[in-house]
Amino acid sequence: MFRGCCNFVFFSIILSLTAFNCYAADLYYYPPTSLGDDSWTTVSANSLGWDTNALNDAIAYADQQDSTAFIILHKGKIVSENYWDGWDLHTIGKIQSAHKTIAGLLFGIAQDESLVTRDEFVSSHLTDWSNATAPQEALVRIRHLQTMTSGMSNTLFPKAINYETAPDNEWRYNTVAYHLMRDIIGVQNPNGDYDQFIQSRLYDPIGMNDSIAFNGVIAQTSENSARDMARFGLMMLGNGTWDGIDVIQDKAYLAEMSVPSQAFNEAYGNLTWLNGQGSYIEAGSQTVISGELIPAAPADLFAALGSGDKKIYVVPSLDLVVVRHGPAAPAGGGLGPSGFDDSLWEKLCLAMNDCMAGDTIPPGEVTALTALEDDAAVALSWSNPADPDFVGVRIRRATGSAPTGPNDGTQVFEGAGTAFNDTGLTNGTTYYYSAFAFDGVPNYSSGVSTNGTPQSPGGTCTDWTEDFSLANGTIVDTGISAWSIDDSALTITSSTDYFEVRSSEFQSRDIDGEGVWMSEVIGTGGTDFSVSVDIRETGRLEGTDYVSLRYKLDGGAEVEFAYYQNDFGSGGIVESTGILSSDDVQIVIRARNNGGYEVHYWDNVTLSCQ
Repeated sequence: MFRGCCNFVFFSIILSLTAFNCYAADLYYYPPTSLGDDSWTTVSANSLGWDTNALNDAIAYADQQDSTAFIILHKGKIVSENYWDGWDLHTIGKIQSAHKTIAGLLFGIAQDESLVTRDEFVSSHLTDWSNATAPQEALVRIRHLQTMTSGMSNTLFPKAINYETAPDNEWRYNTVAYHLMRDIIGVQNPNGDYDQFIQSRLYDPIGMNDSIAFNGVIAQTSENSARDMARFGLMMLGNGTWDGIDVIQDKAYLAEMSVPSQAFNEAYGNLTWLNGQGSYIEAGSQTVISGELIPAAPADLFAALGSGDKKIYVVPSLDLVVVRHGPAAPAGGGLGPSGFDDSLWEKLCLAMNDCMAGDTIPPGEVTALTALEDDAAVALSWSNPADPDFVGVRIRRATGSAPTGPNDGTQVFEGAGTAFNDTGLTNGTTYYYSAFAFDGVPNYSSGVSTNGTPQSPGGTCTDWTEDFSLANGTIVDTGISAWSIDDSALTITSSTDYFEVRSSEFQSRDIDGEGVWMSEVIGTGGTDFSVSVDIRETGRLEGTDYVSLRYKLDGGAEVEFAYYQNDFGSGGIVESTGILSSDDVQIVIRARNNGGYEVHYWDNVTLSCQ
C-alpha cells in the first residue's frame, strides 16, 4: 500500500534552473550551495532511455519498504525525488554508520592539511582509549580504525573497546573504535572540534545546509537530509571535487576508499562498502560469504551504508547517485548491507535497461611511467588518470617483451598508488612492465609500457694491500694504500719504545697503553671481499697484552675477527675474515704491550676482492 507521497519524477519536462555549473567538460552538474536556494536541475528518465514503468516499480518498492526519502541523480541532475510520511527536502535524520564514509573523507582532508596521517599510532593522540593494556594499544594505528583491522571488539551497551587480537589479523566491524578517528580529527583541528571541521571542510563547501554532526553517548554520526546525502554522493562521484573545486586534494587516498583495504573482507575499503568483489563479510559478523555484496548492482558500485538502511550508493560507470533515507526496511535491517540492497537494484537495473552492461569504456592511461634501475630492483612511478570512475592500476611484468594485456605476464602491483618497488630481481636481466588503468566494472585501458635492467651498485672493488715497505718511523701513509694511527693513549718513555713502521713491518713495542692502526675507508662497490693480516710477536707477553684485528663495514661498529693474548709465536700467523660484503670497509688493528722486550708485528694487511 502506498503511503502519503510527494512525488517528483521527471519524465518529459526538464526544468530550467539557475546556477548551472559543469565539471570536466559538462560531465557533471552541481546544484547551488547558497543557503535558501533549493534549485536543482532535473533530467527526465525518458531522455536517458530508461523504462519509466520499471522506474515507477522501483520507486514503489522504496515506498513499500518504509522509505521516507528516495533520490536518484544522473550526472548530478535529479531524475527522481520522492518523500513520504511527512518528509520533504529539508527534513533531516540520523544516517548512522553511513557517516563512516563521510568521516573517512574528512580524514583524507585532515591529511591534506598535514594535521594527521593514517600510519600514526592512536595512542600518540589519545590515552586510555580502550580496555586493552598499554602495550596492546600501542600497536594500533589510525589506518586500523579505518579498515576495521584494529584487533579490537566493541560493545555499545555499555560503550567499550575490548582487545581480541593484534592488529592486521582479522576484520571486525567496530563502530566504537571508529569513533576514535573522529576524536583524533577533533583534537588535531586547530580551529575547533570535529563539528567545526566537518562544517568548514565539507558541509559549507558543497552546500550541505541541512546537516549537523551528532555526538550522542552511543551514536556518533550526523543528521542529514536526503538531498545533502545526495550532495555528498555527487562529490564522491566527481572524484572529490565540487563545481571544479577540490574538496580533497589527495586523489590517491580518495581512490583507496573504493578499493579493498585489507585481505579479510574484500567488500570493505576505507570506511566504504564495495561491490564487485569475490566475497564479503557482513557488519557484525566474521563469516566470509562467497559472491558480490549486491549481485544485482553494477560491479563498480561503492556505498555509505548505515544501520536502518541509510544508503548512499555511487556508481561511477553509470554516473549515478542513489539515496535512501528512513527507518529499517522490512527486507533489510542490517548494520550496513542488507537484503533491501539487492532487491532495490534488481528493479533499478530493469529501469535502466540492464545497468550491468552500461559501461564499456575504460579510464585513460597512466602517464609518466618511468623505471629507475637499482640493485636487484626496479622502482616504478607514474601518474594516475583523472577519470572520475578510475579505481586503480594493474601492473604486469615479463621478460623478452612487454605484457600485452592485464592478464599477460606476472602481476606485480594492483592498487590506486603511484609508485611501486619491484625487488628480488636478477641483475643484468631486462624486465618489461605494462600498466593498465581500470574502473570498477572492470574495464582496462590498453596499457603503457616501460622497461628496466637491474644493476649492481655503482663502483668497483680493487684489491688493497699495505706491506709497510716504508721508511722506518713512518706513522702515516697518504699514498695508494693510505692509513694512519691513533697514539693518544700511549705512554712512550724512551727511544726504544715505538708504535711505527720498522724493517718493513708495523711494530708495537712497550707502548704502555692501547695503540690503534687504521686503514683508510676502502670502497668495495657492494661486492664480496675478504680481509687478511700477517701477525707475530716476540718477548714475554702477559695477560694484559694483546693484539686485536677488526673491521668496520659501511661506517658501522668495529667487528673483531682475531684476538691474541700472551705469547702466540714469532713464526707468524695469517688471519682472515672469510667472505664479507659492503659498500666500504675500514681495517682496524688495536695492540697493547708494556715491557721492553714485548713487541707485536703486523704486515701484509690485505683486502682481496672475490
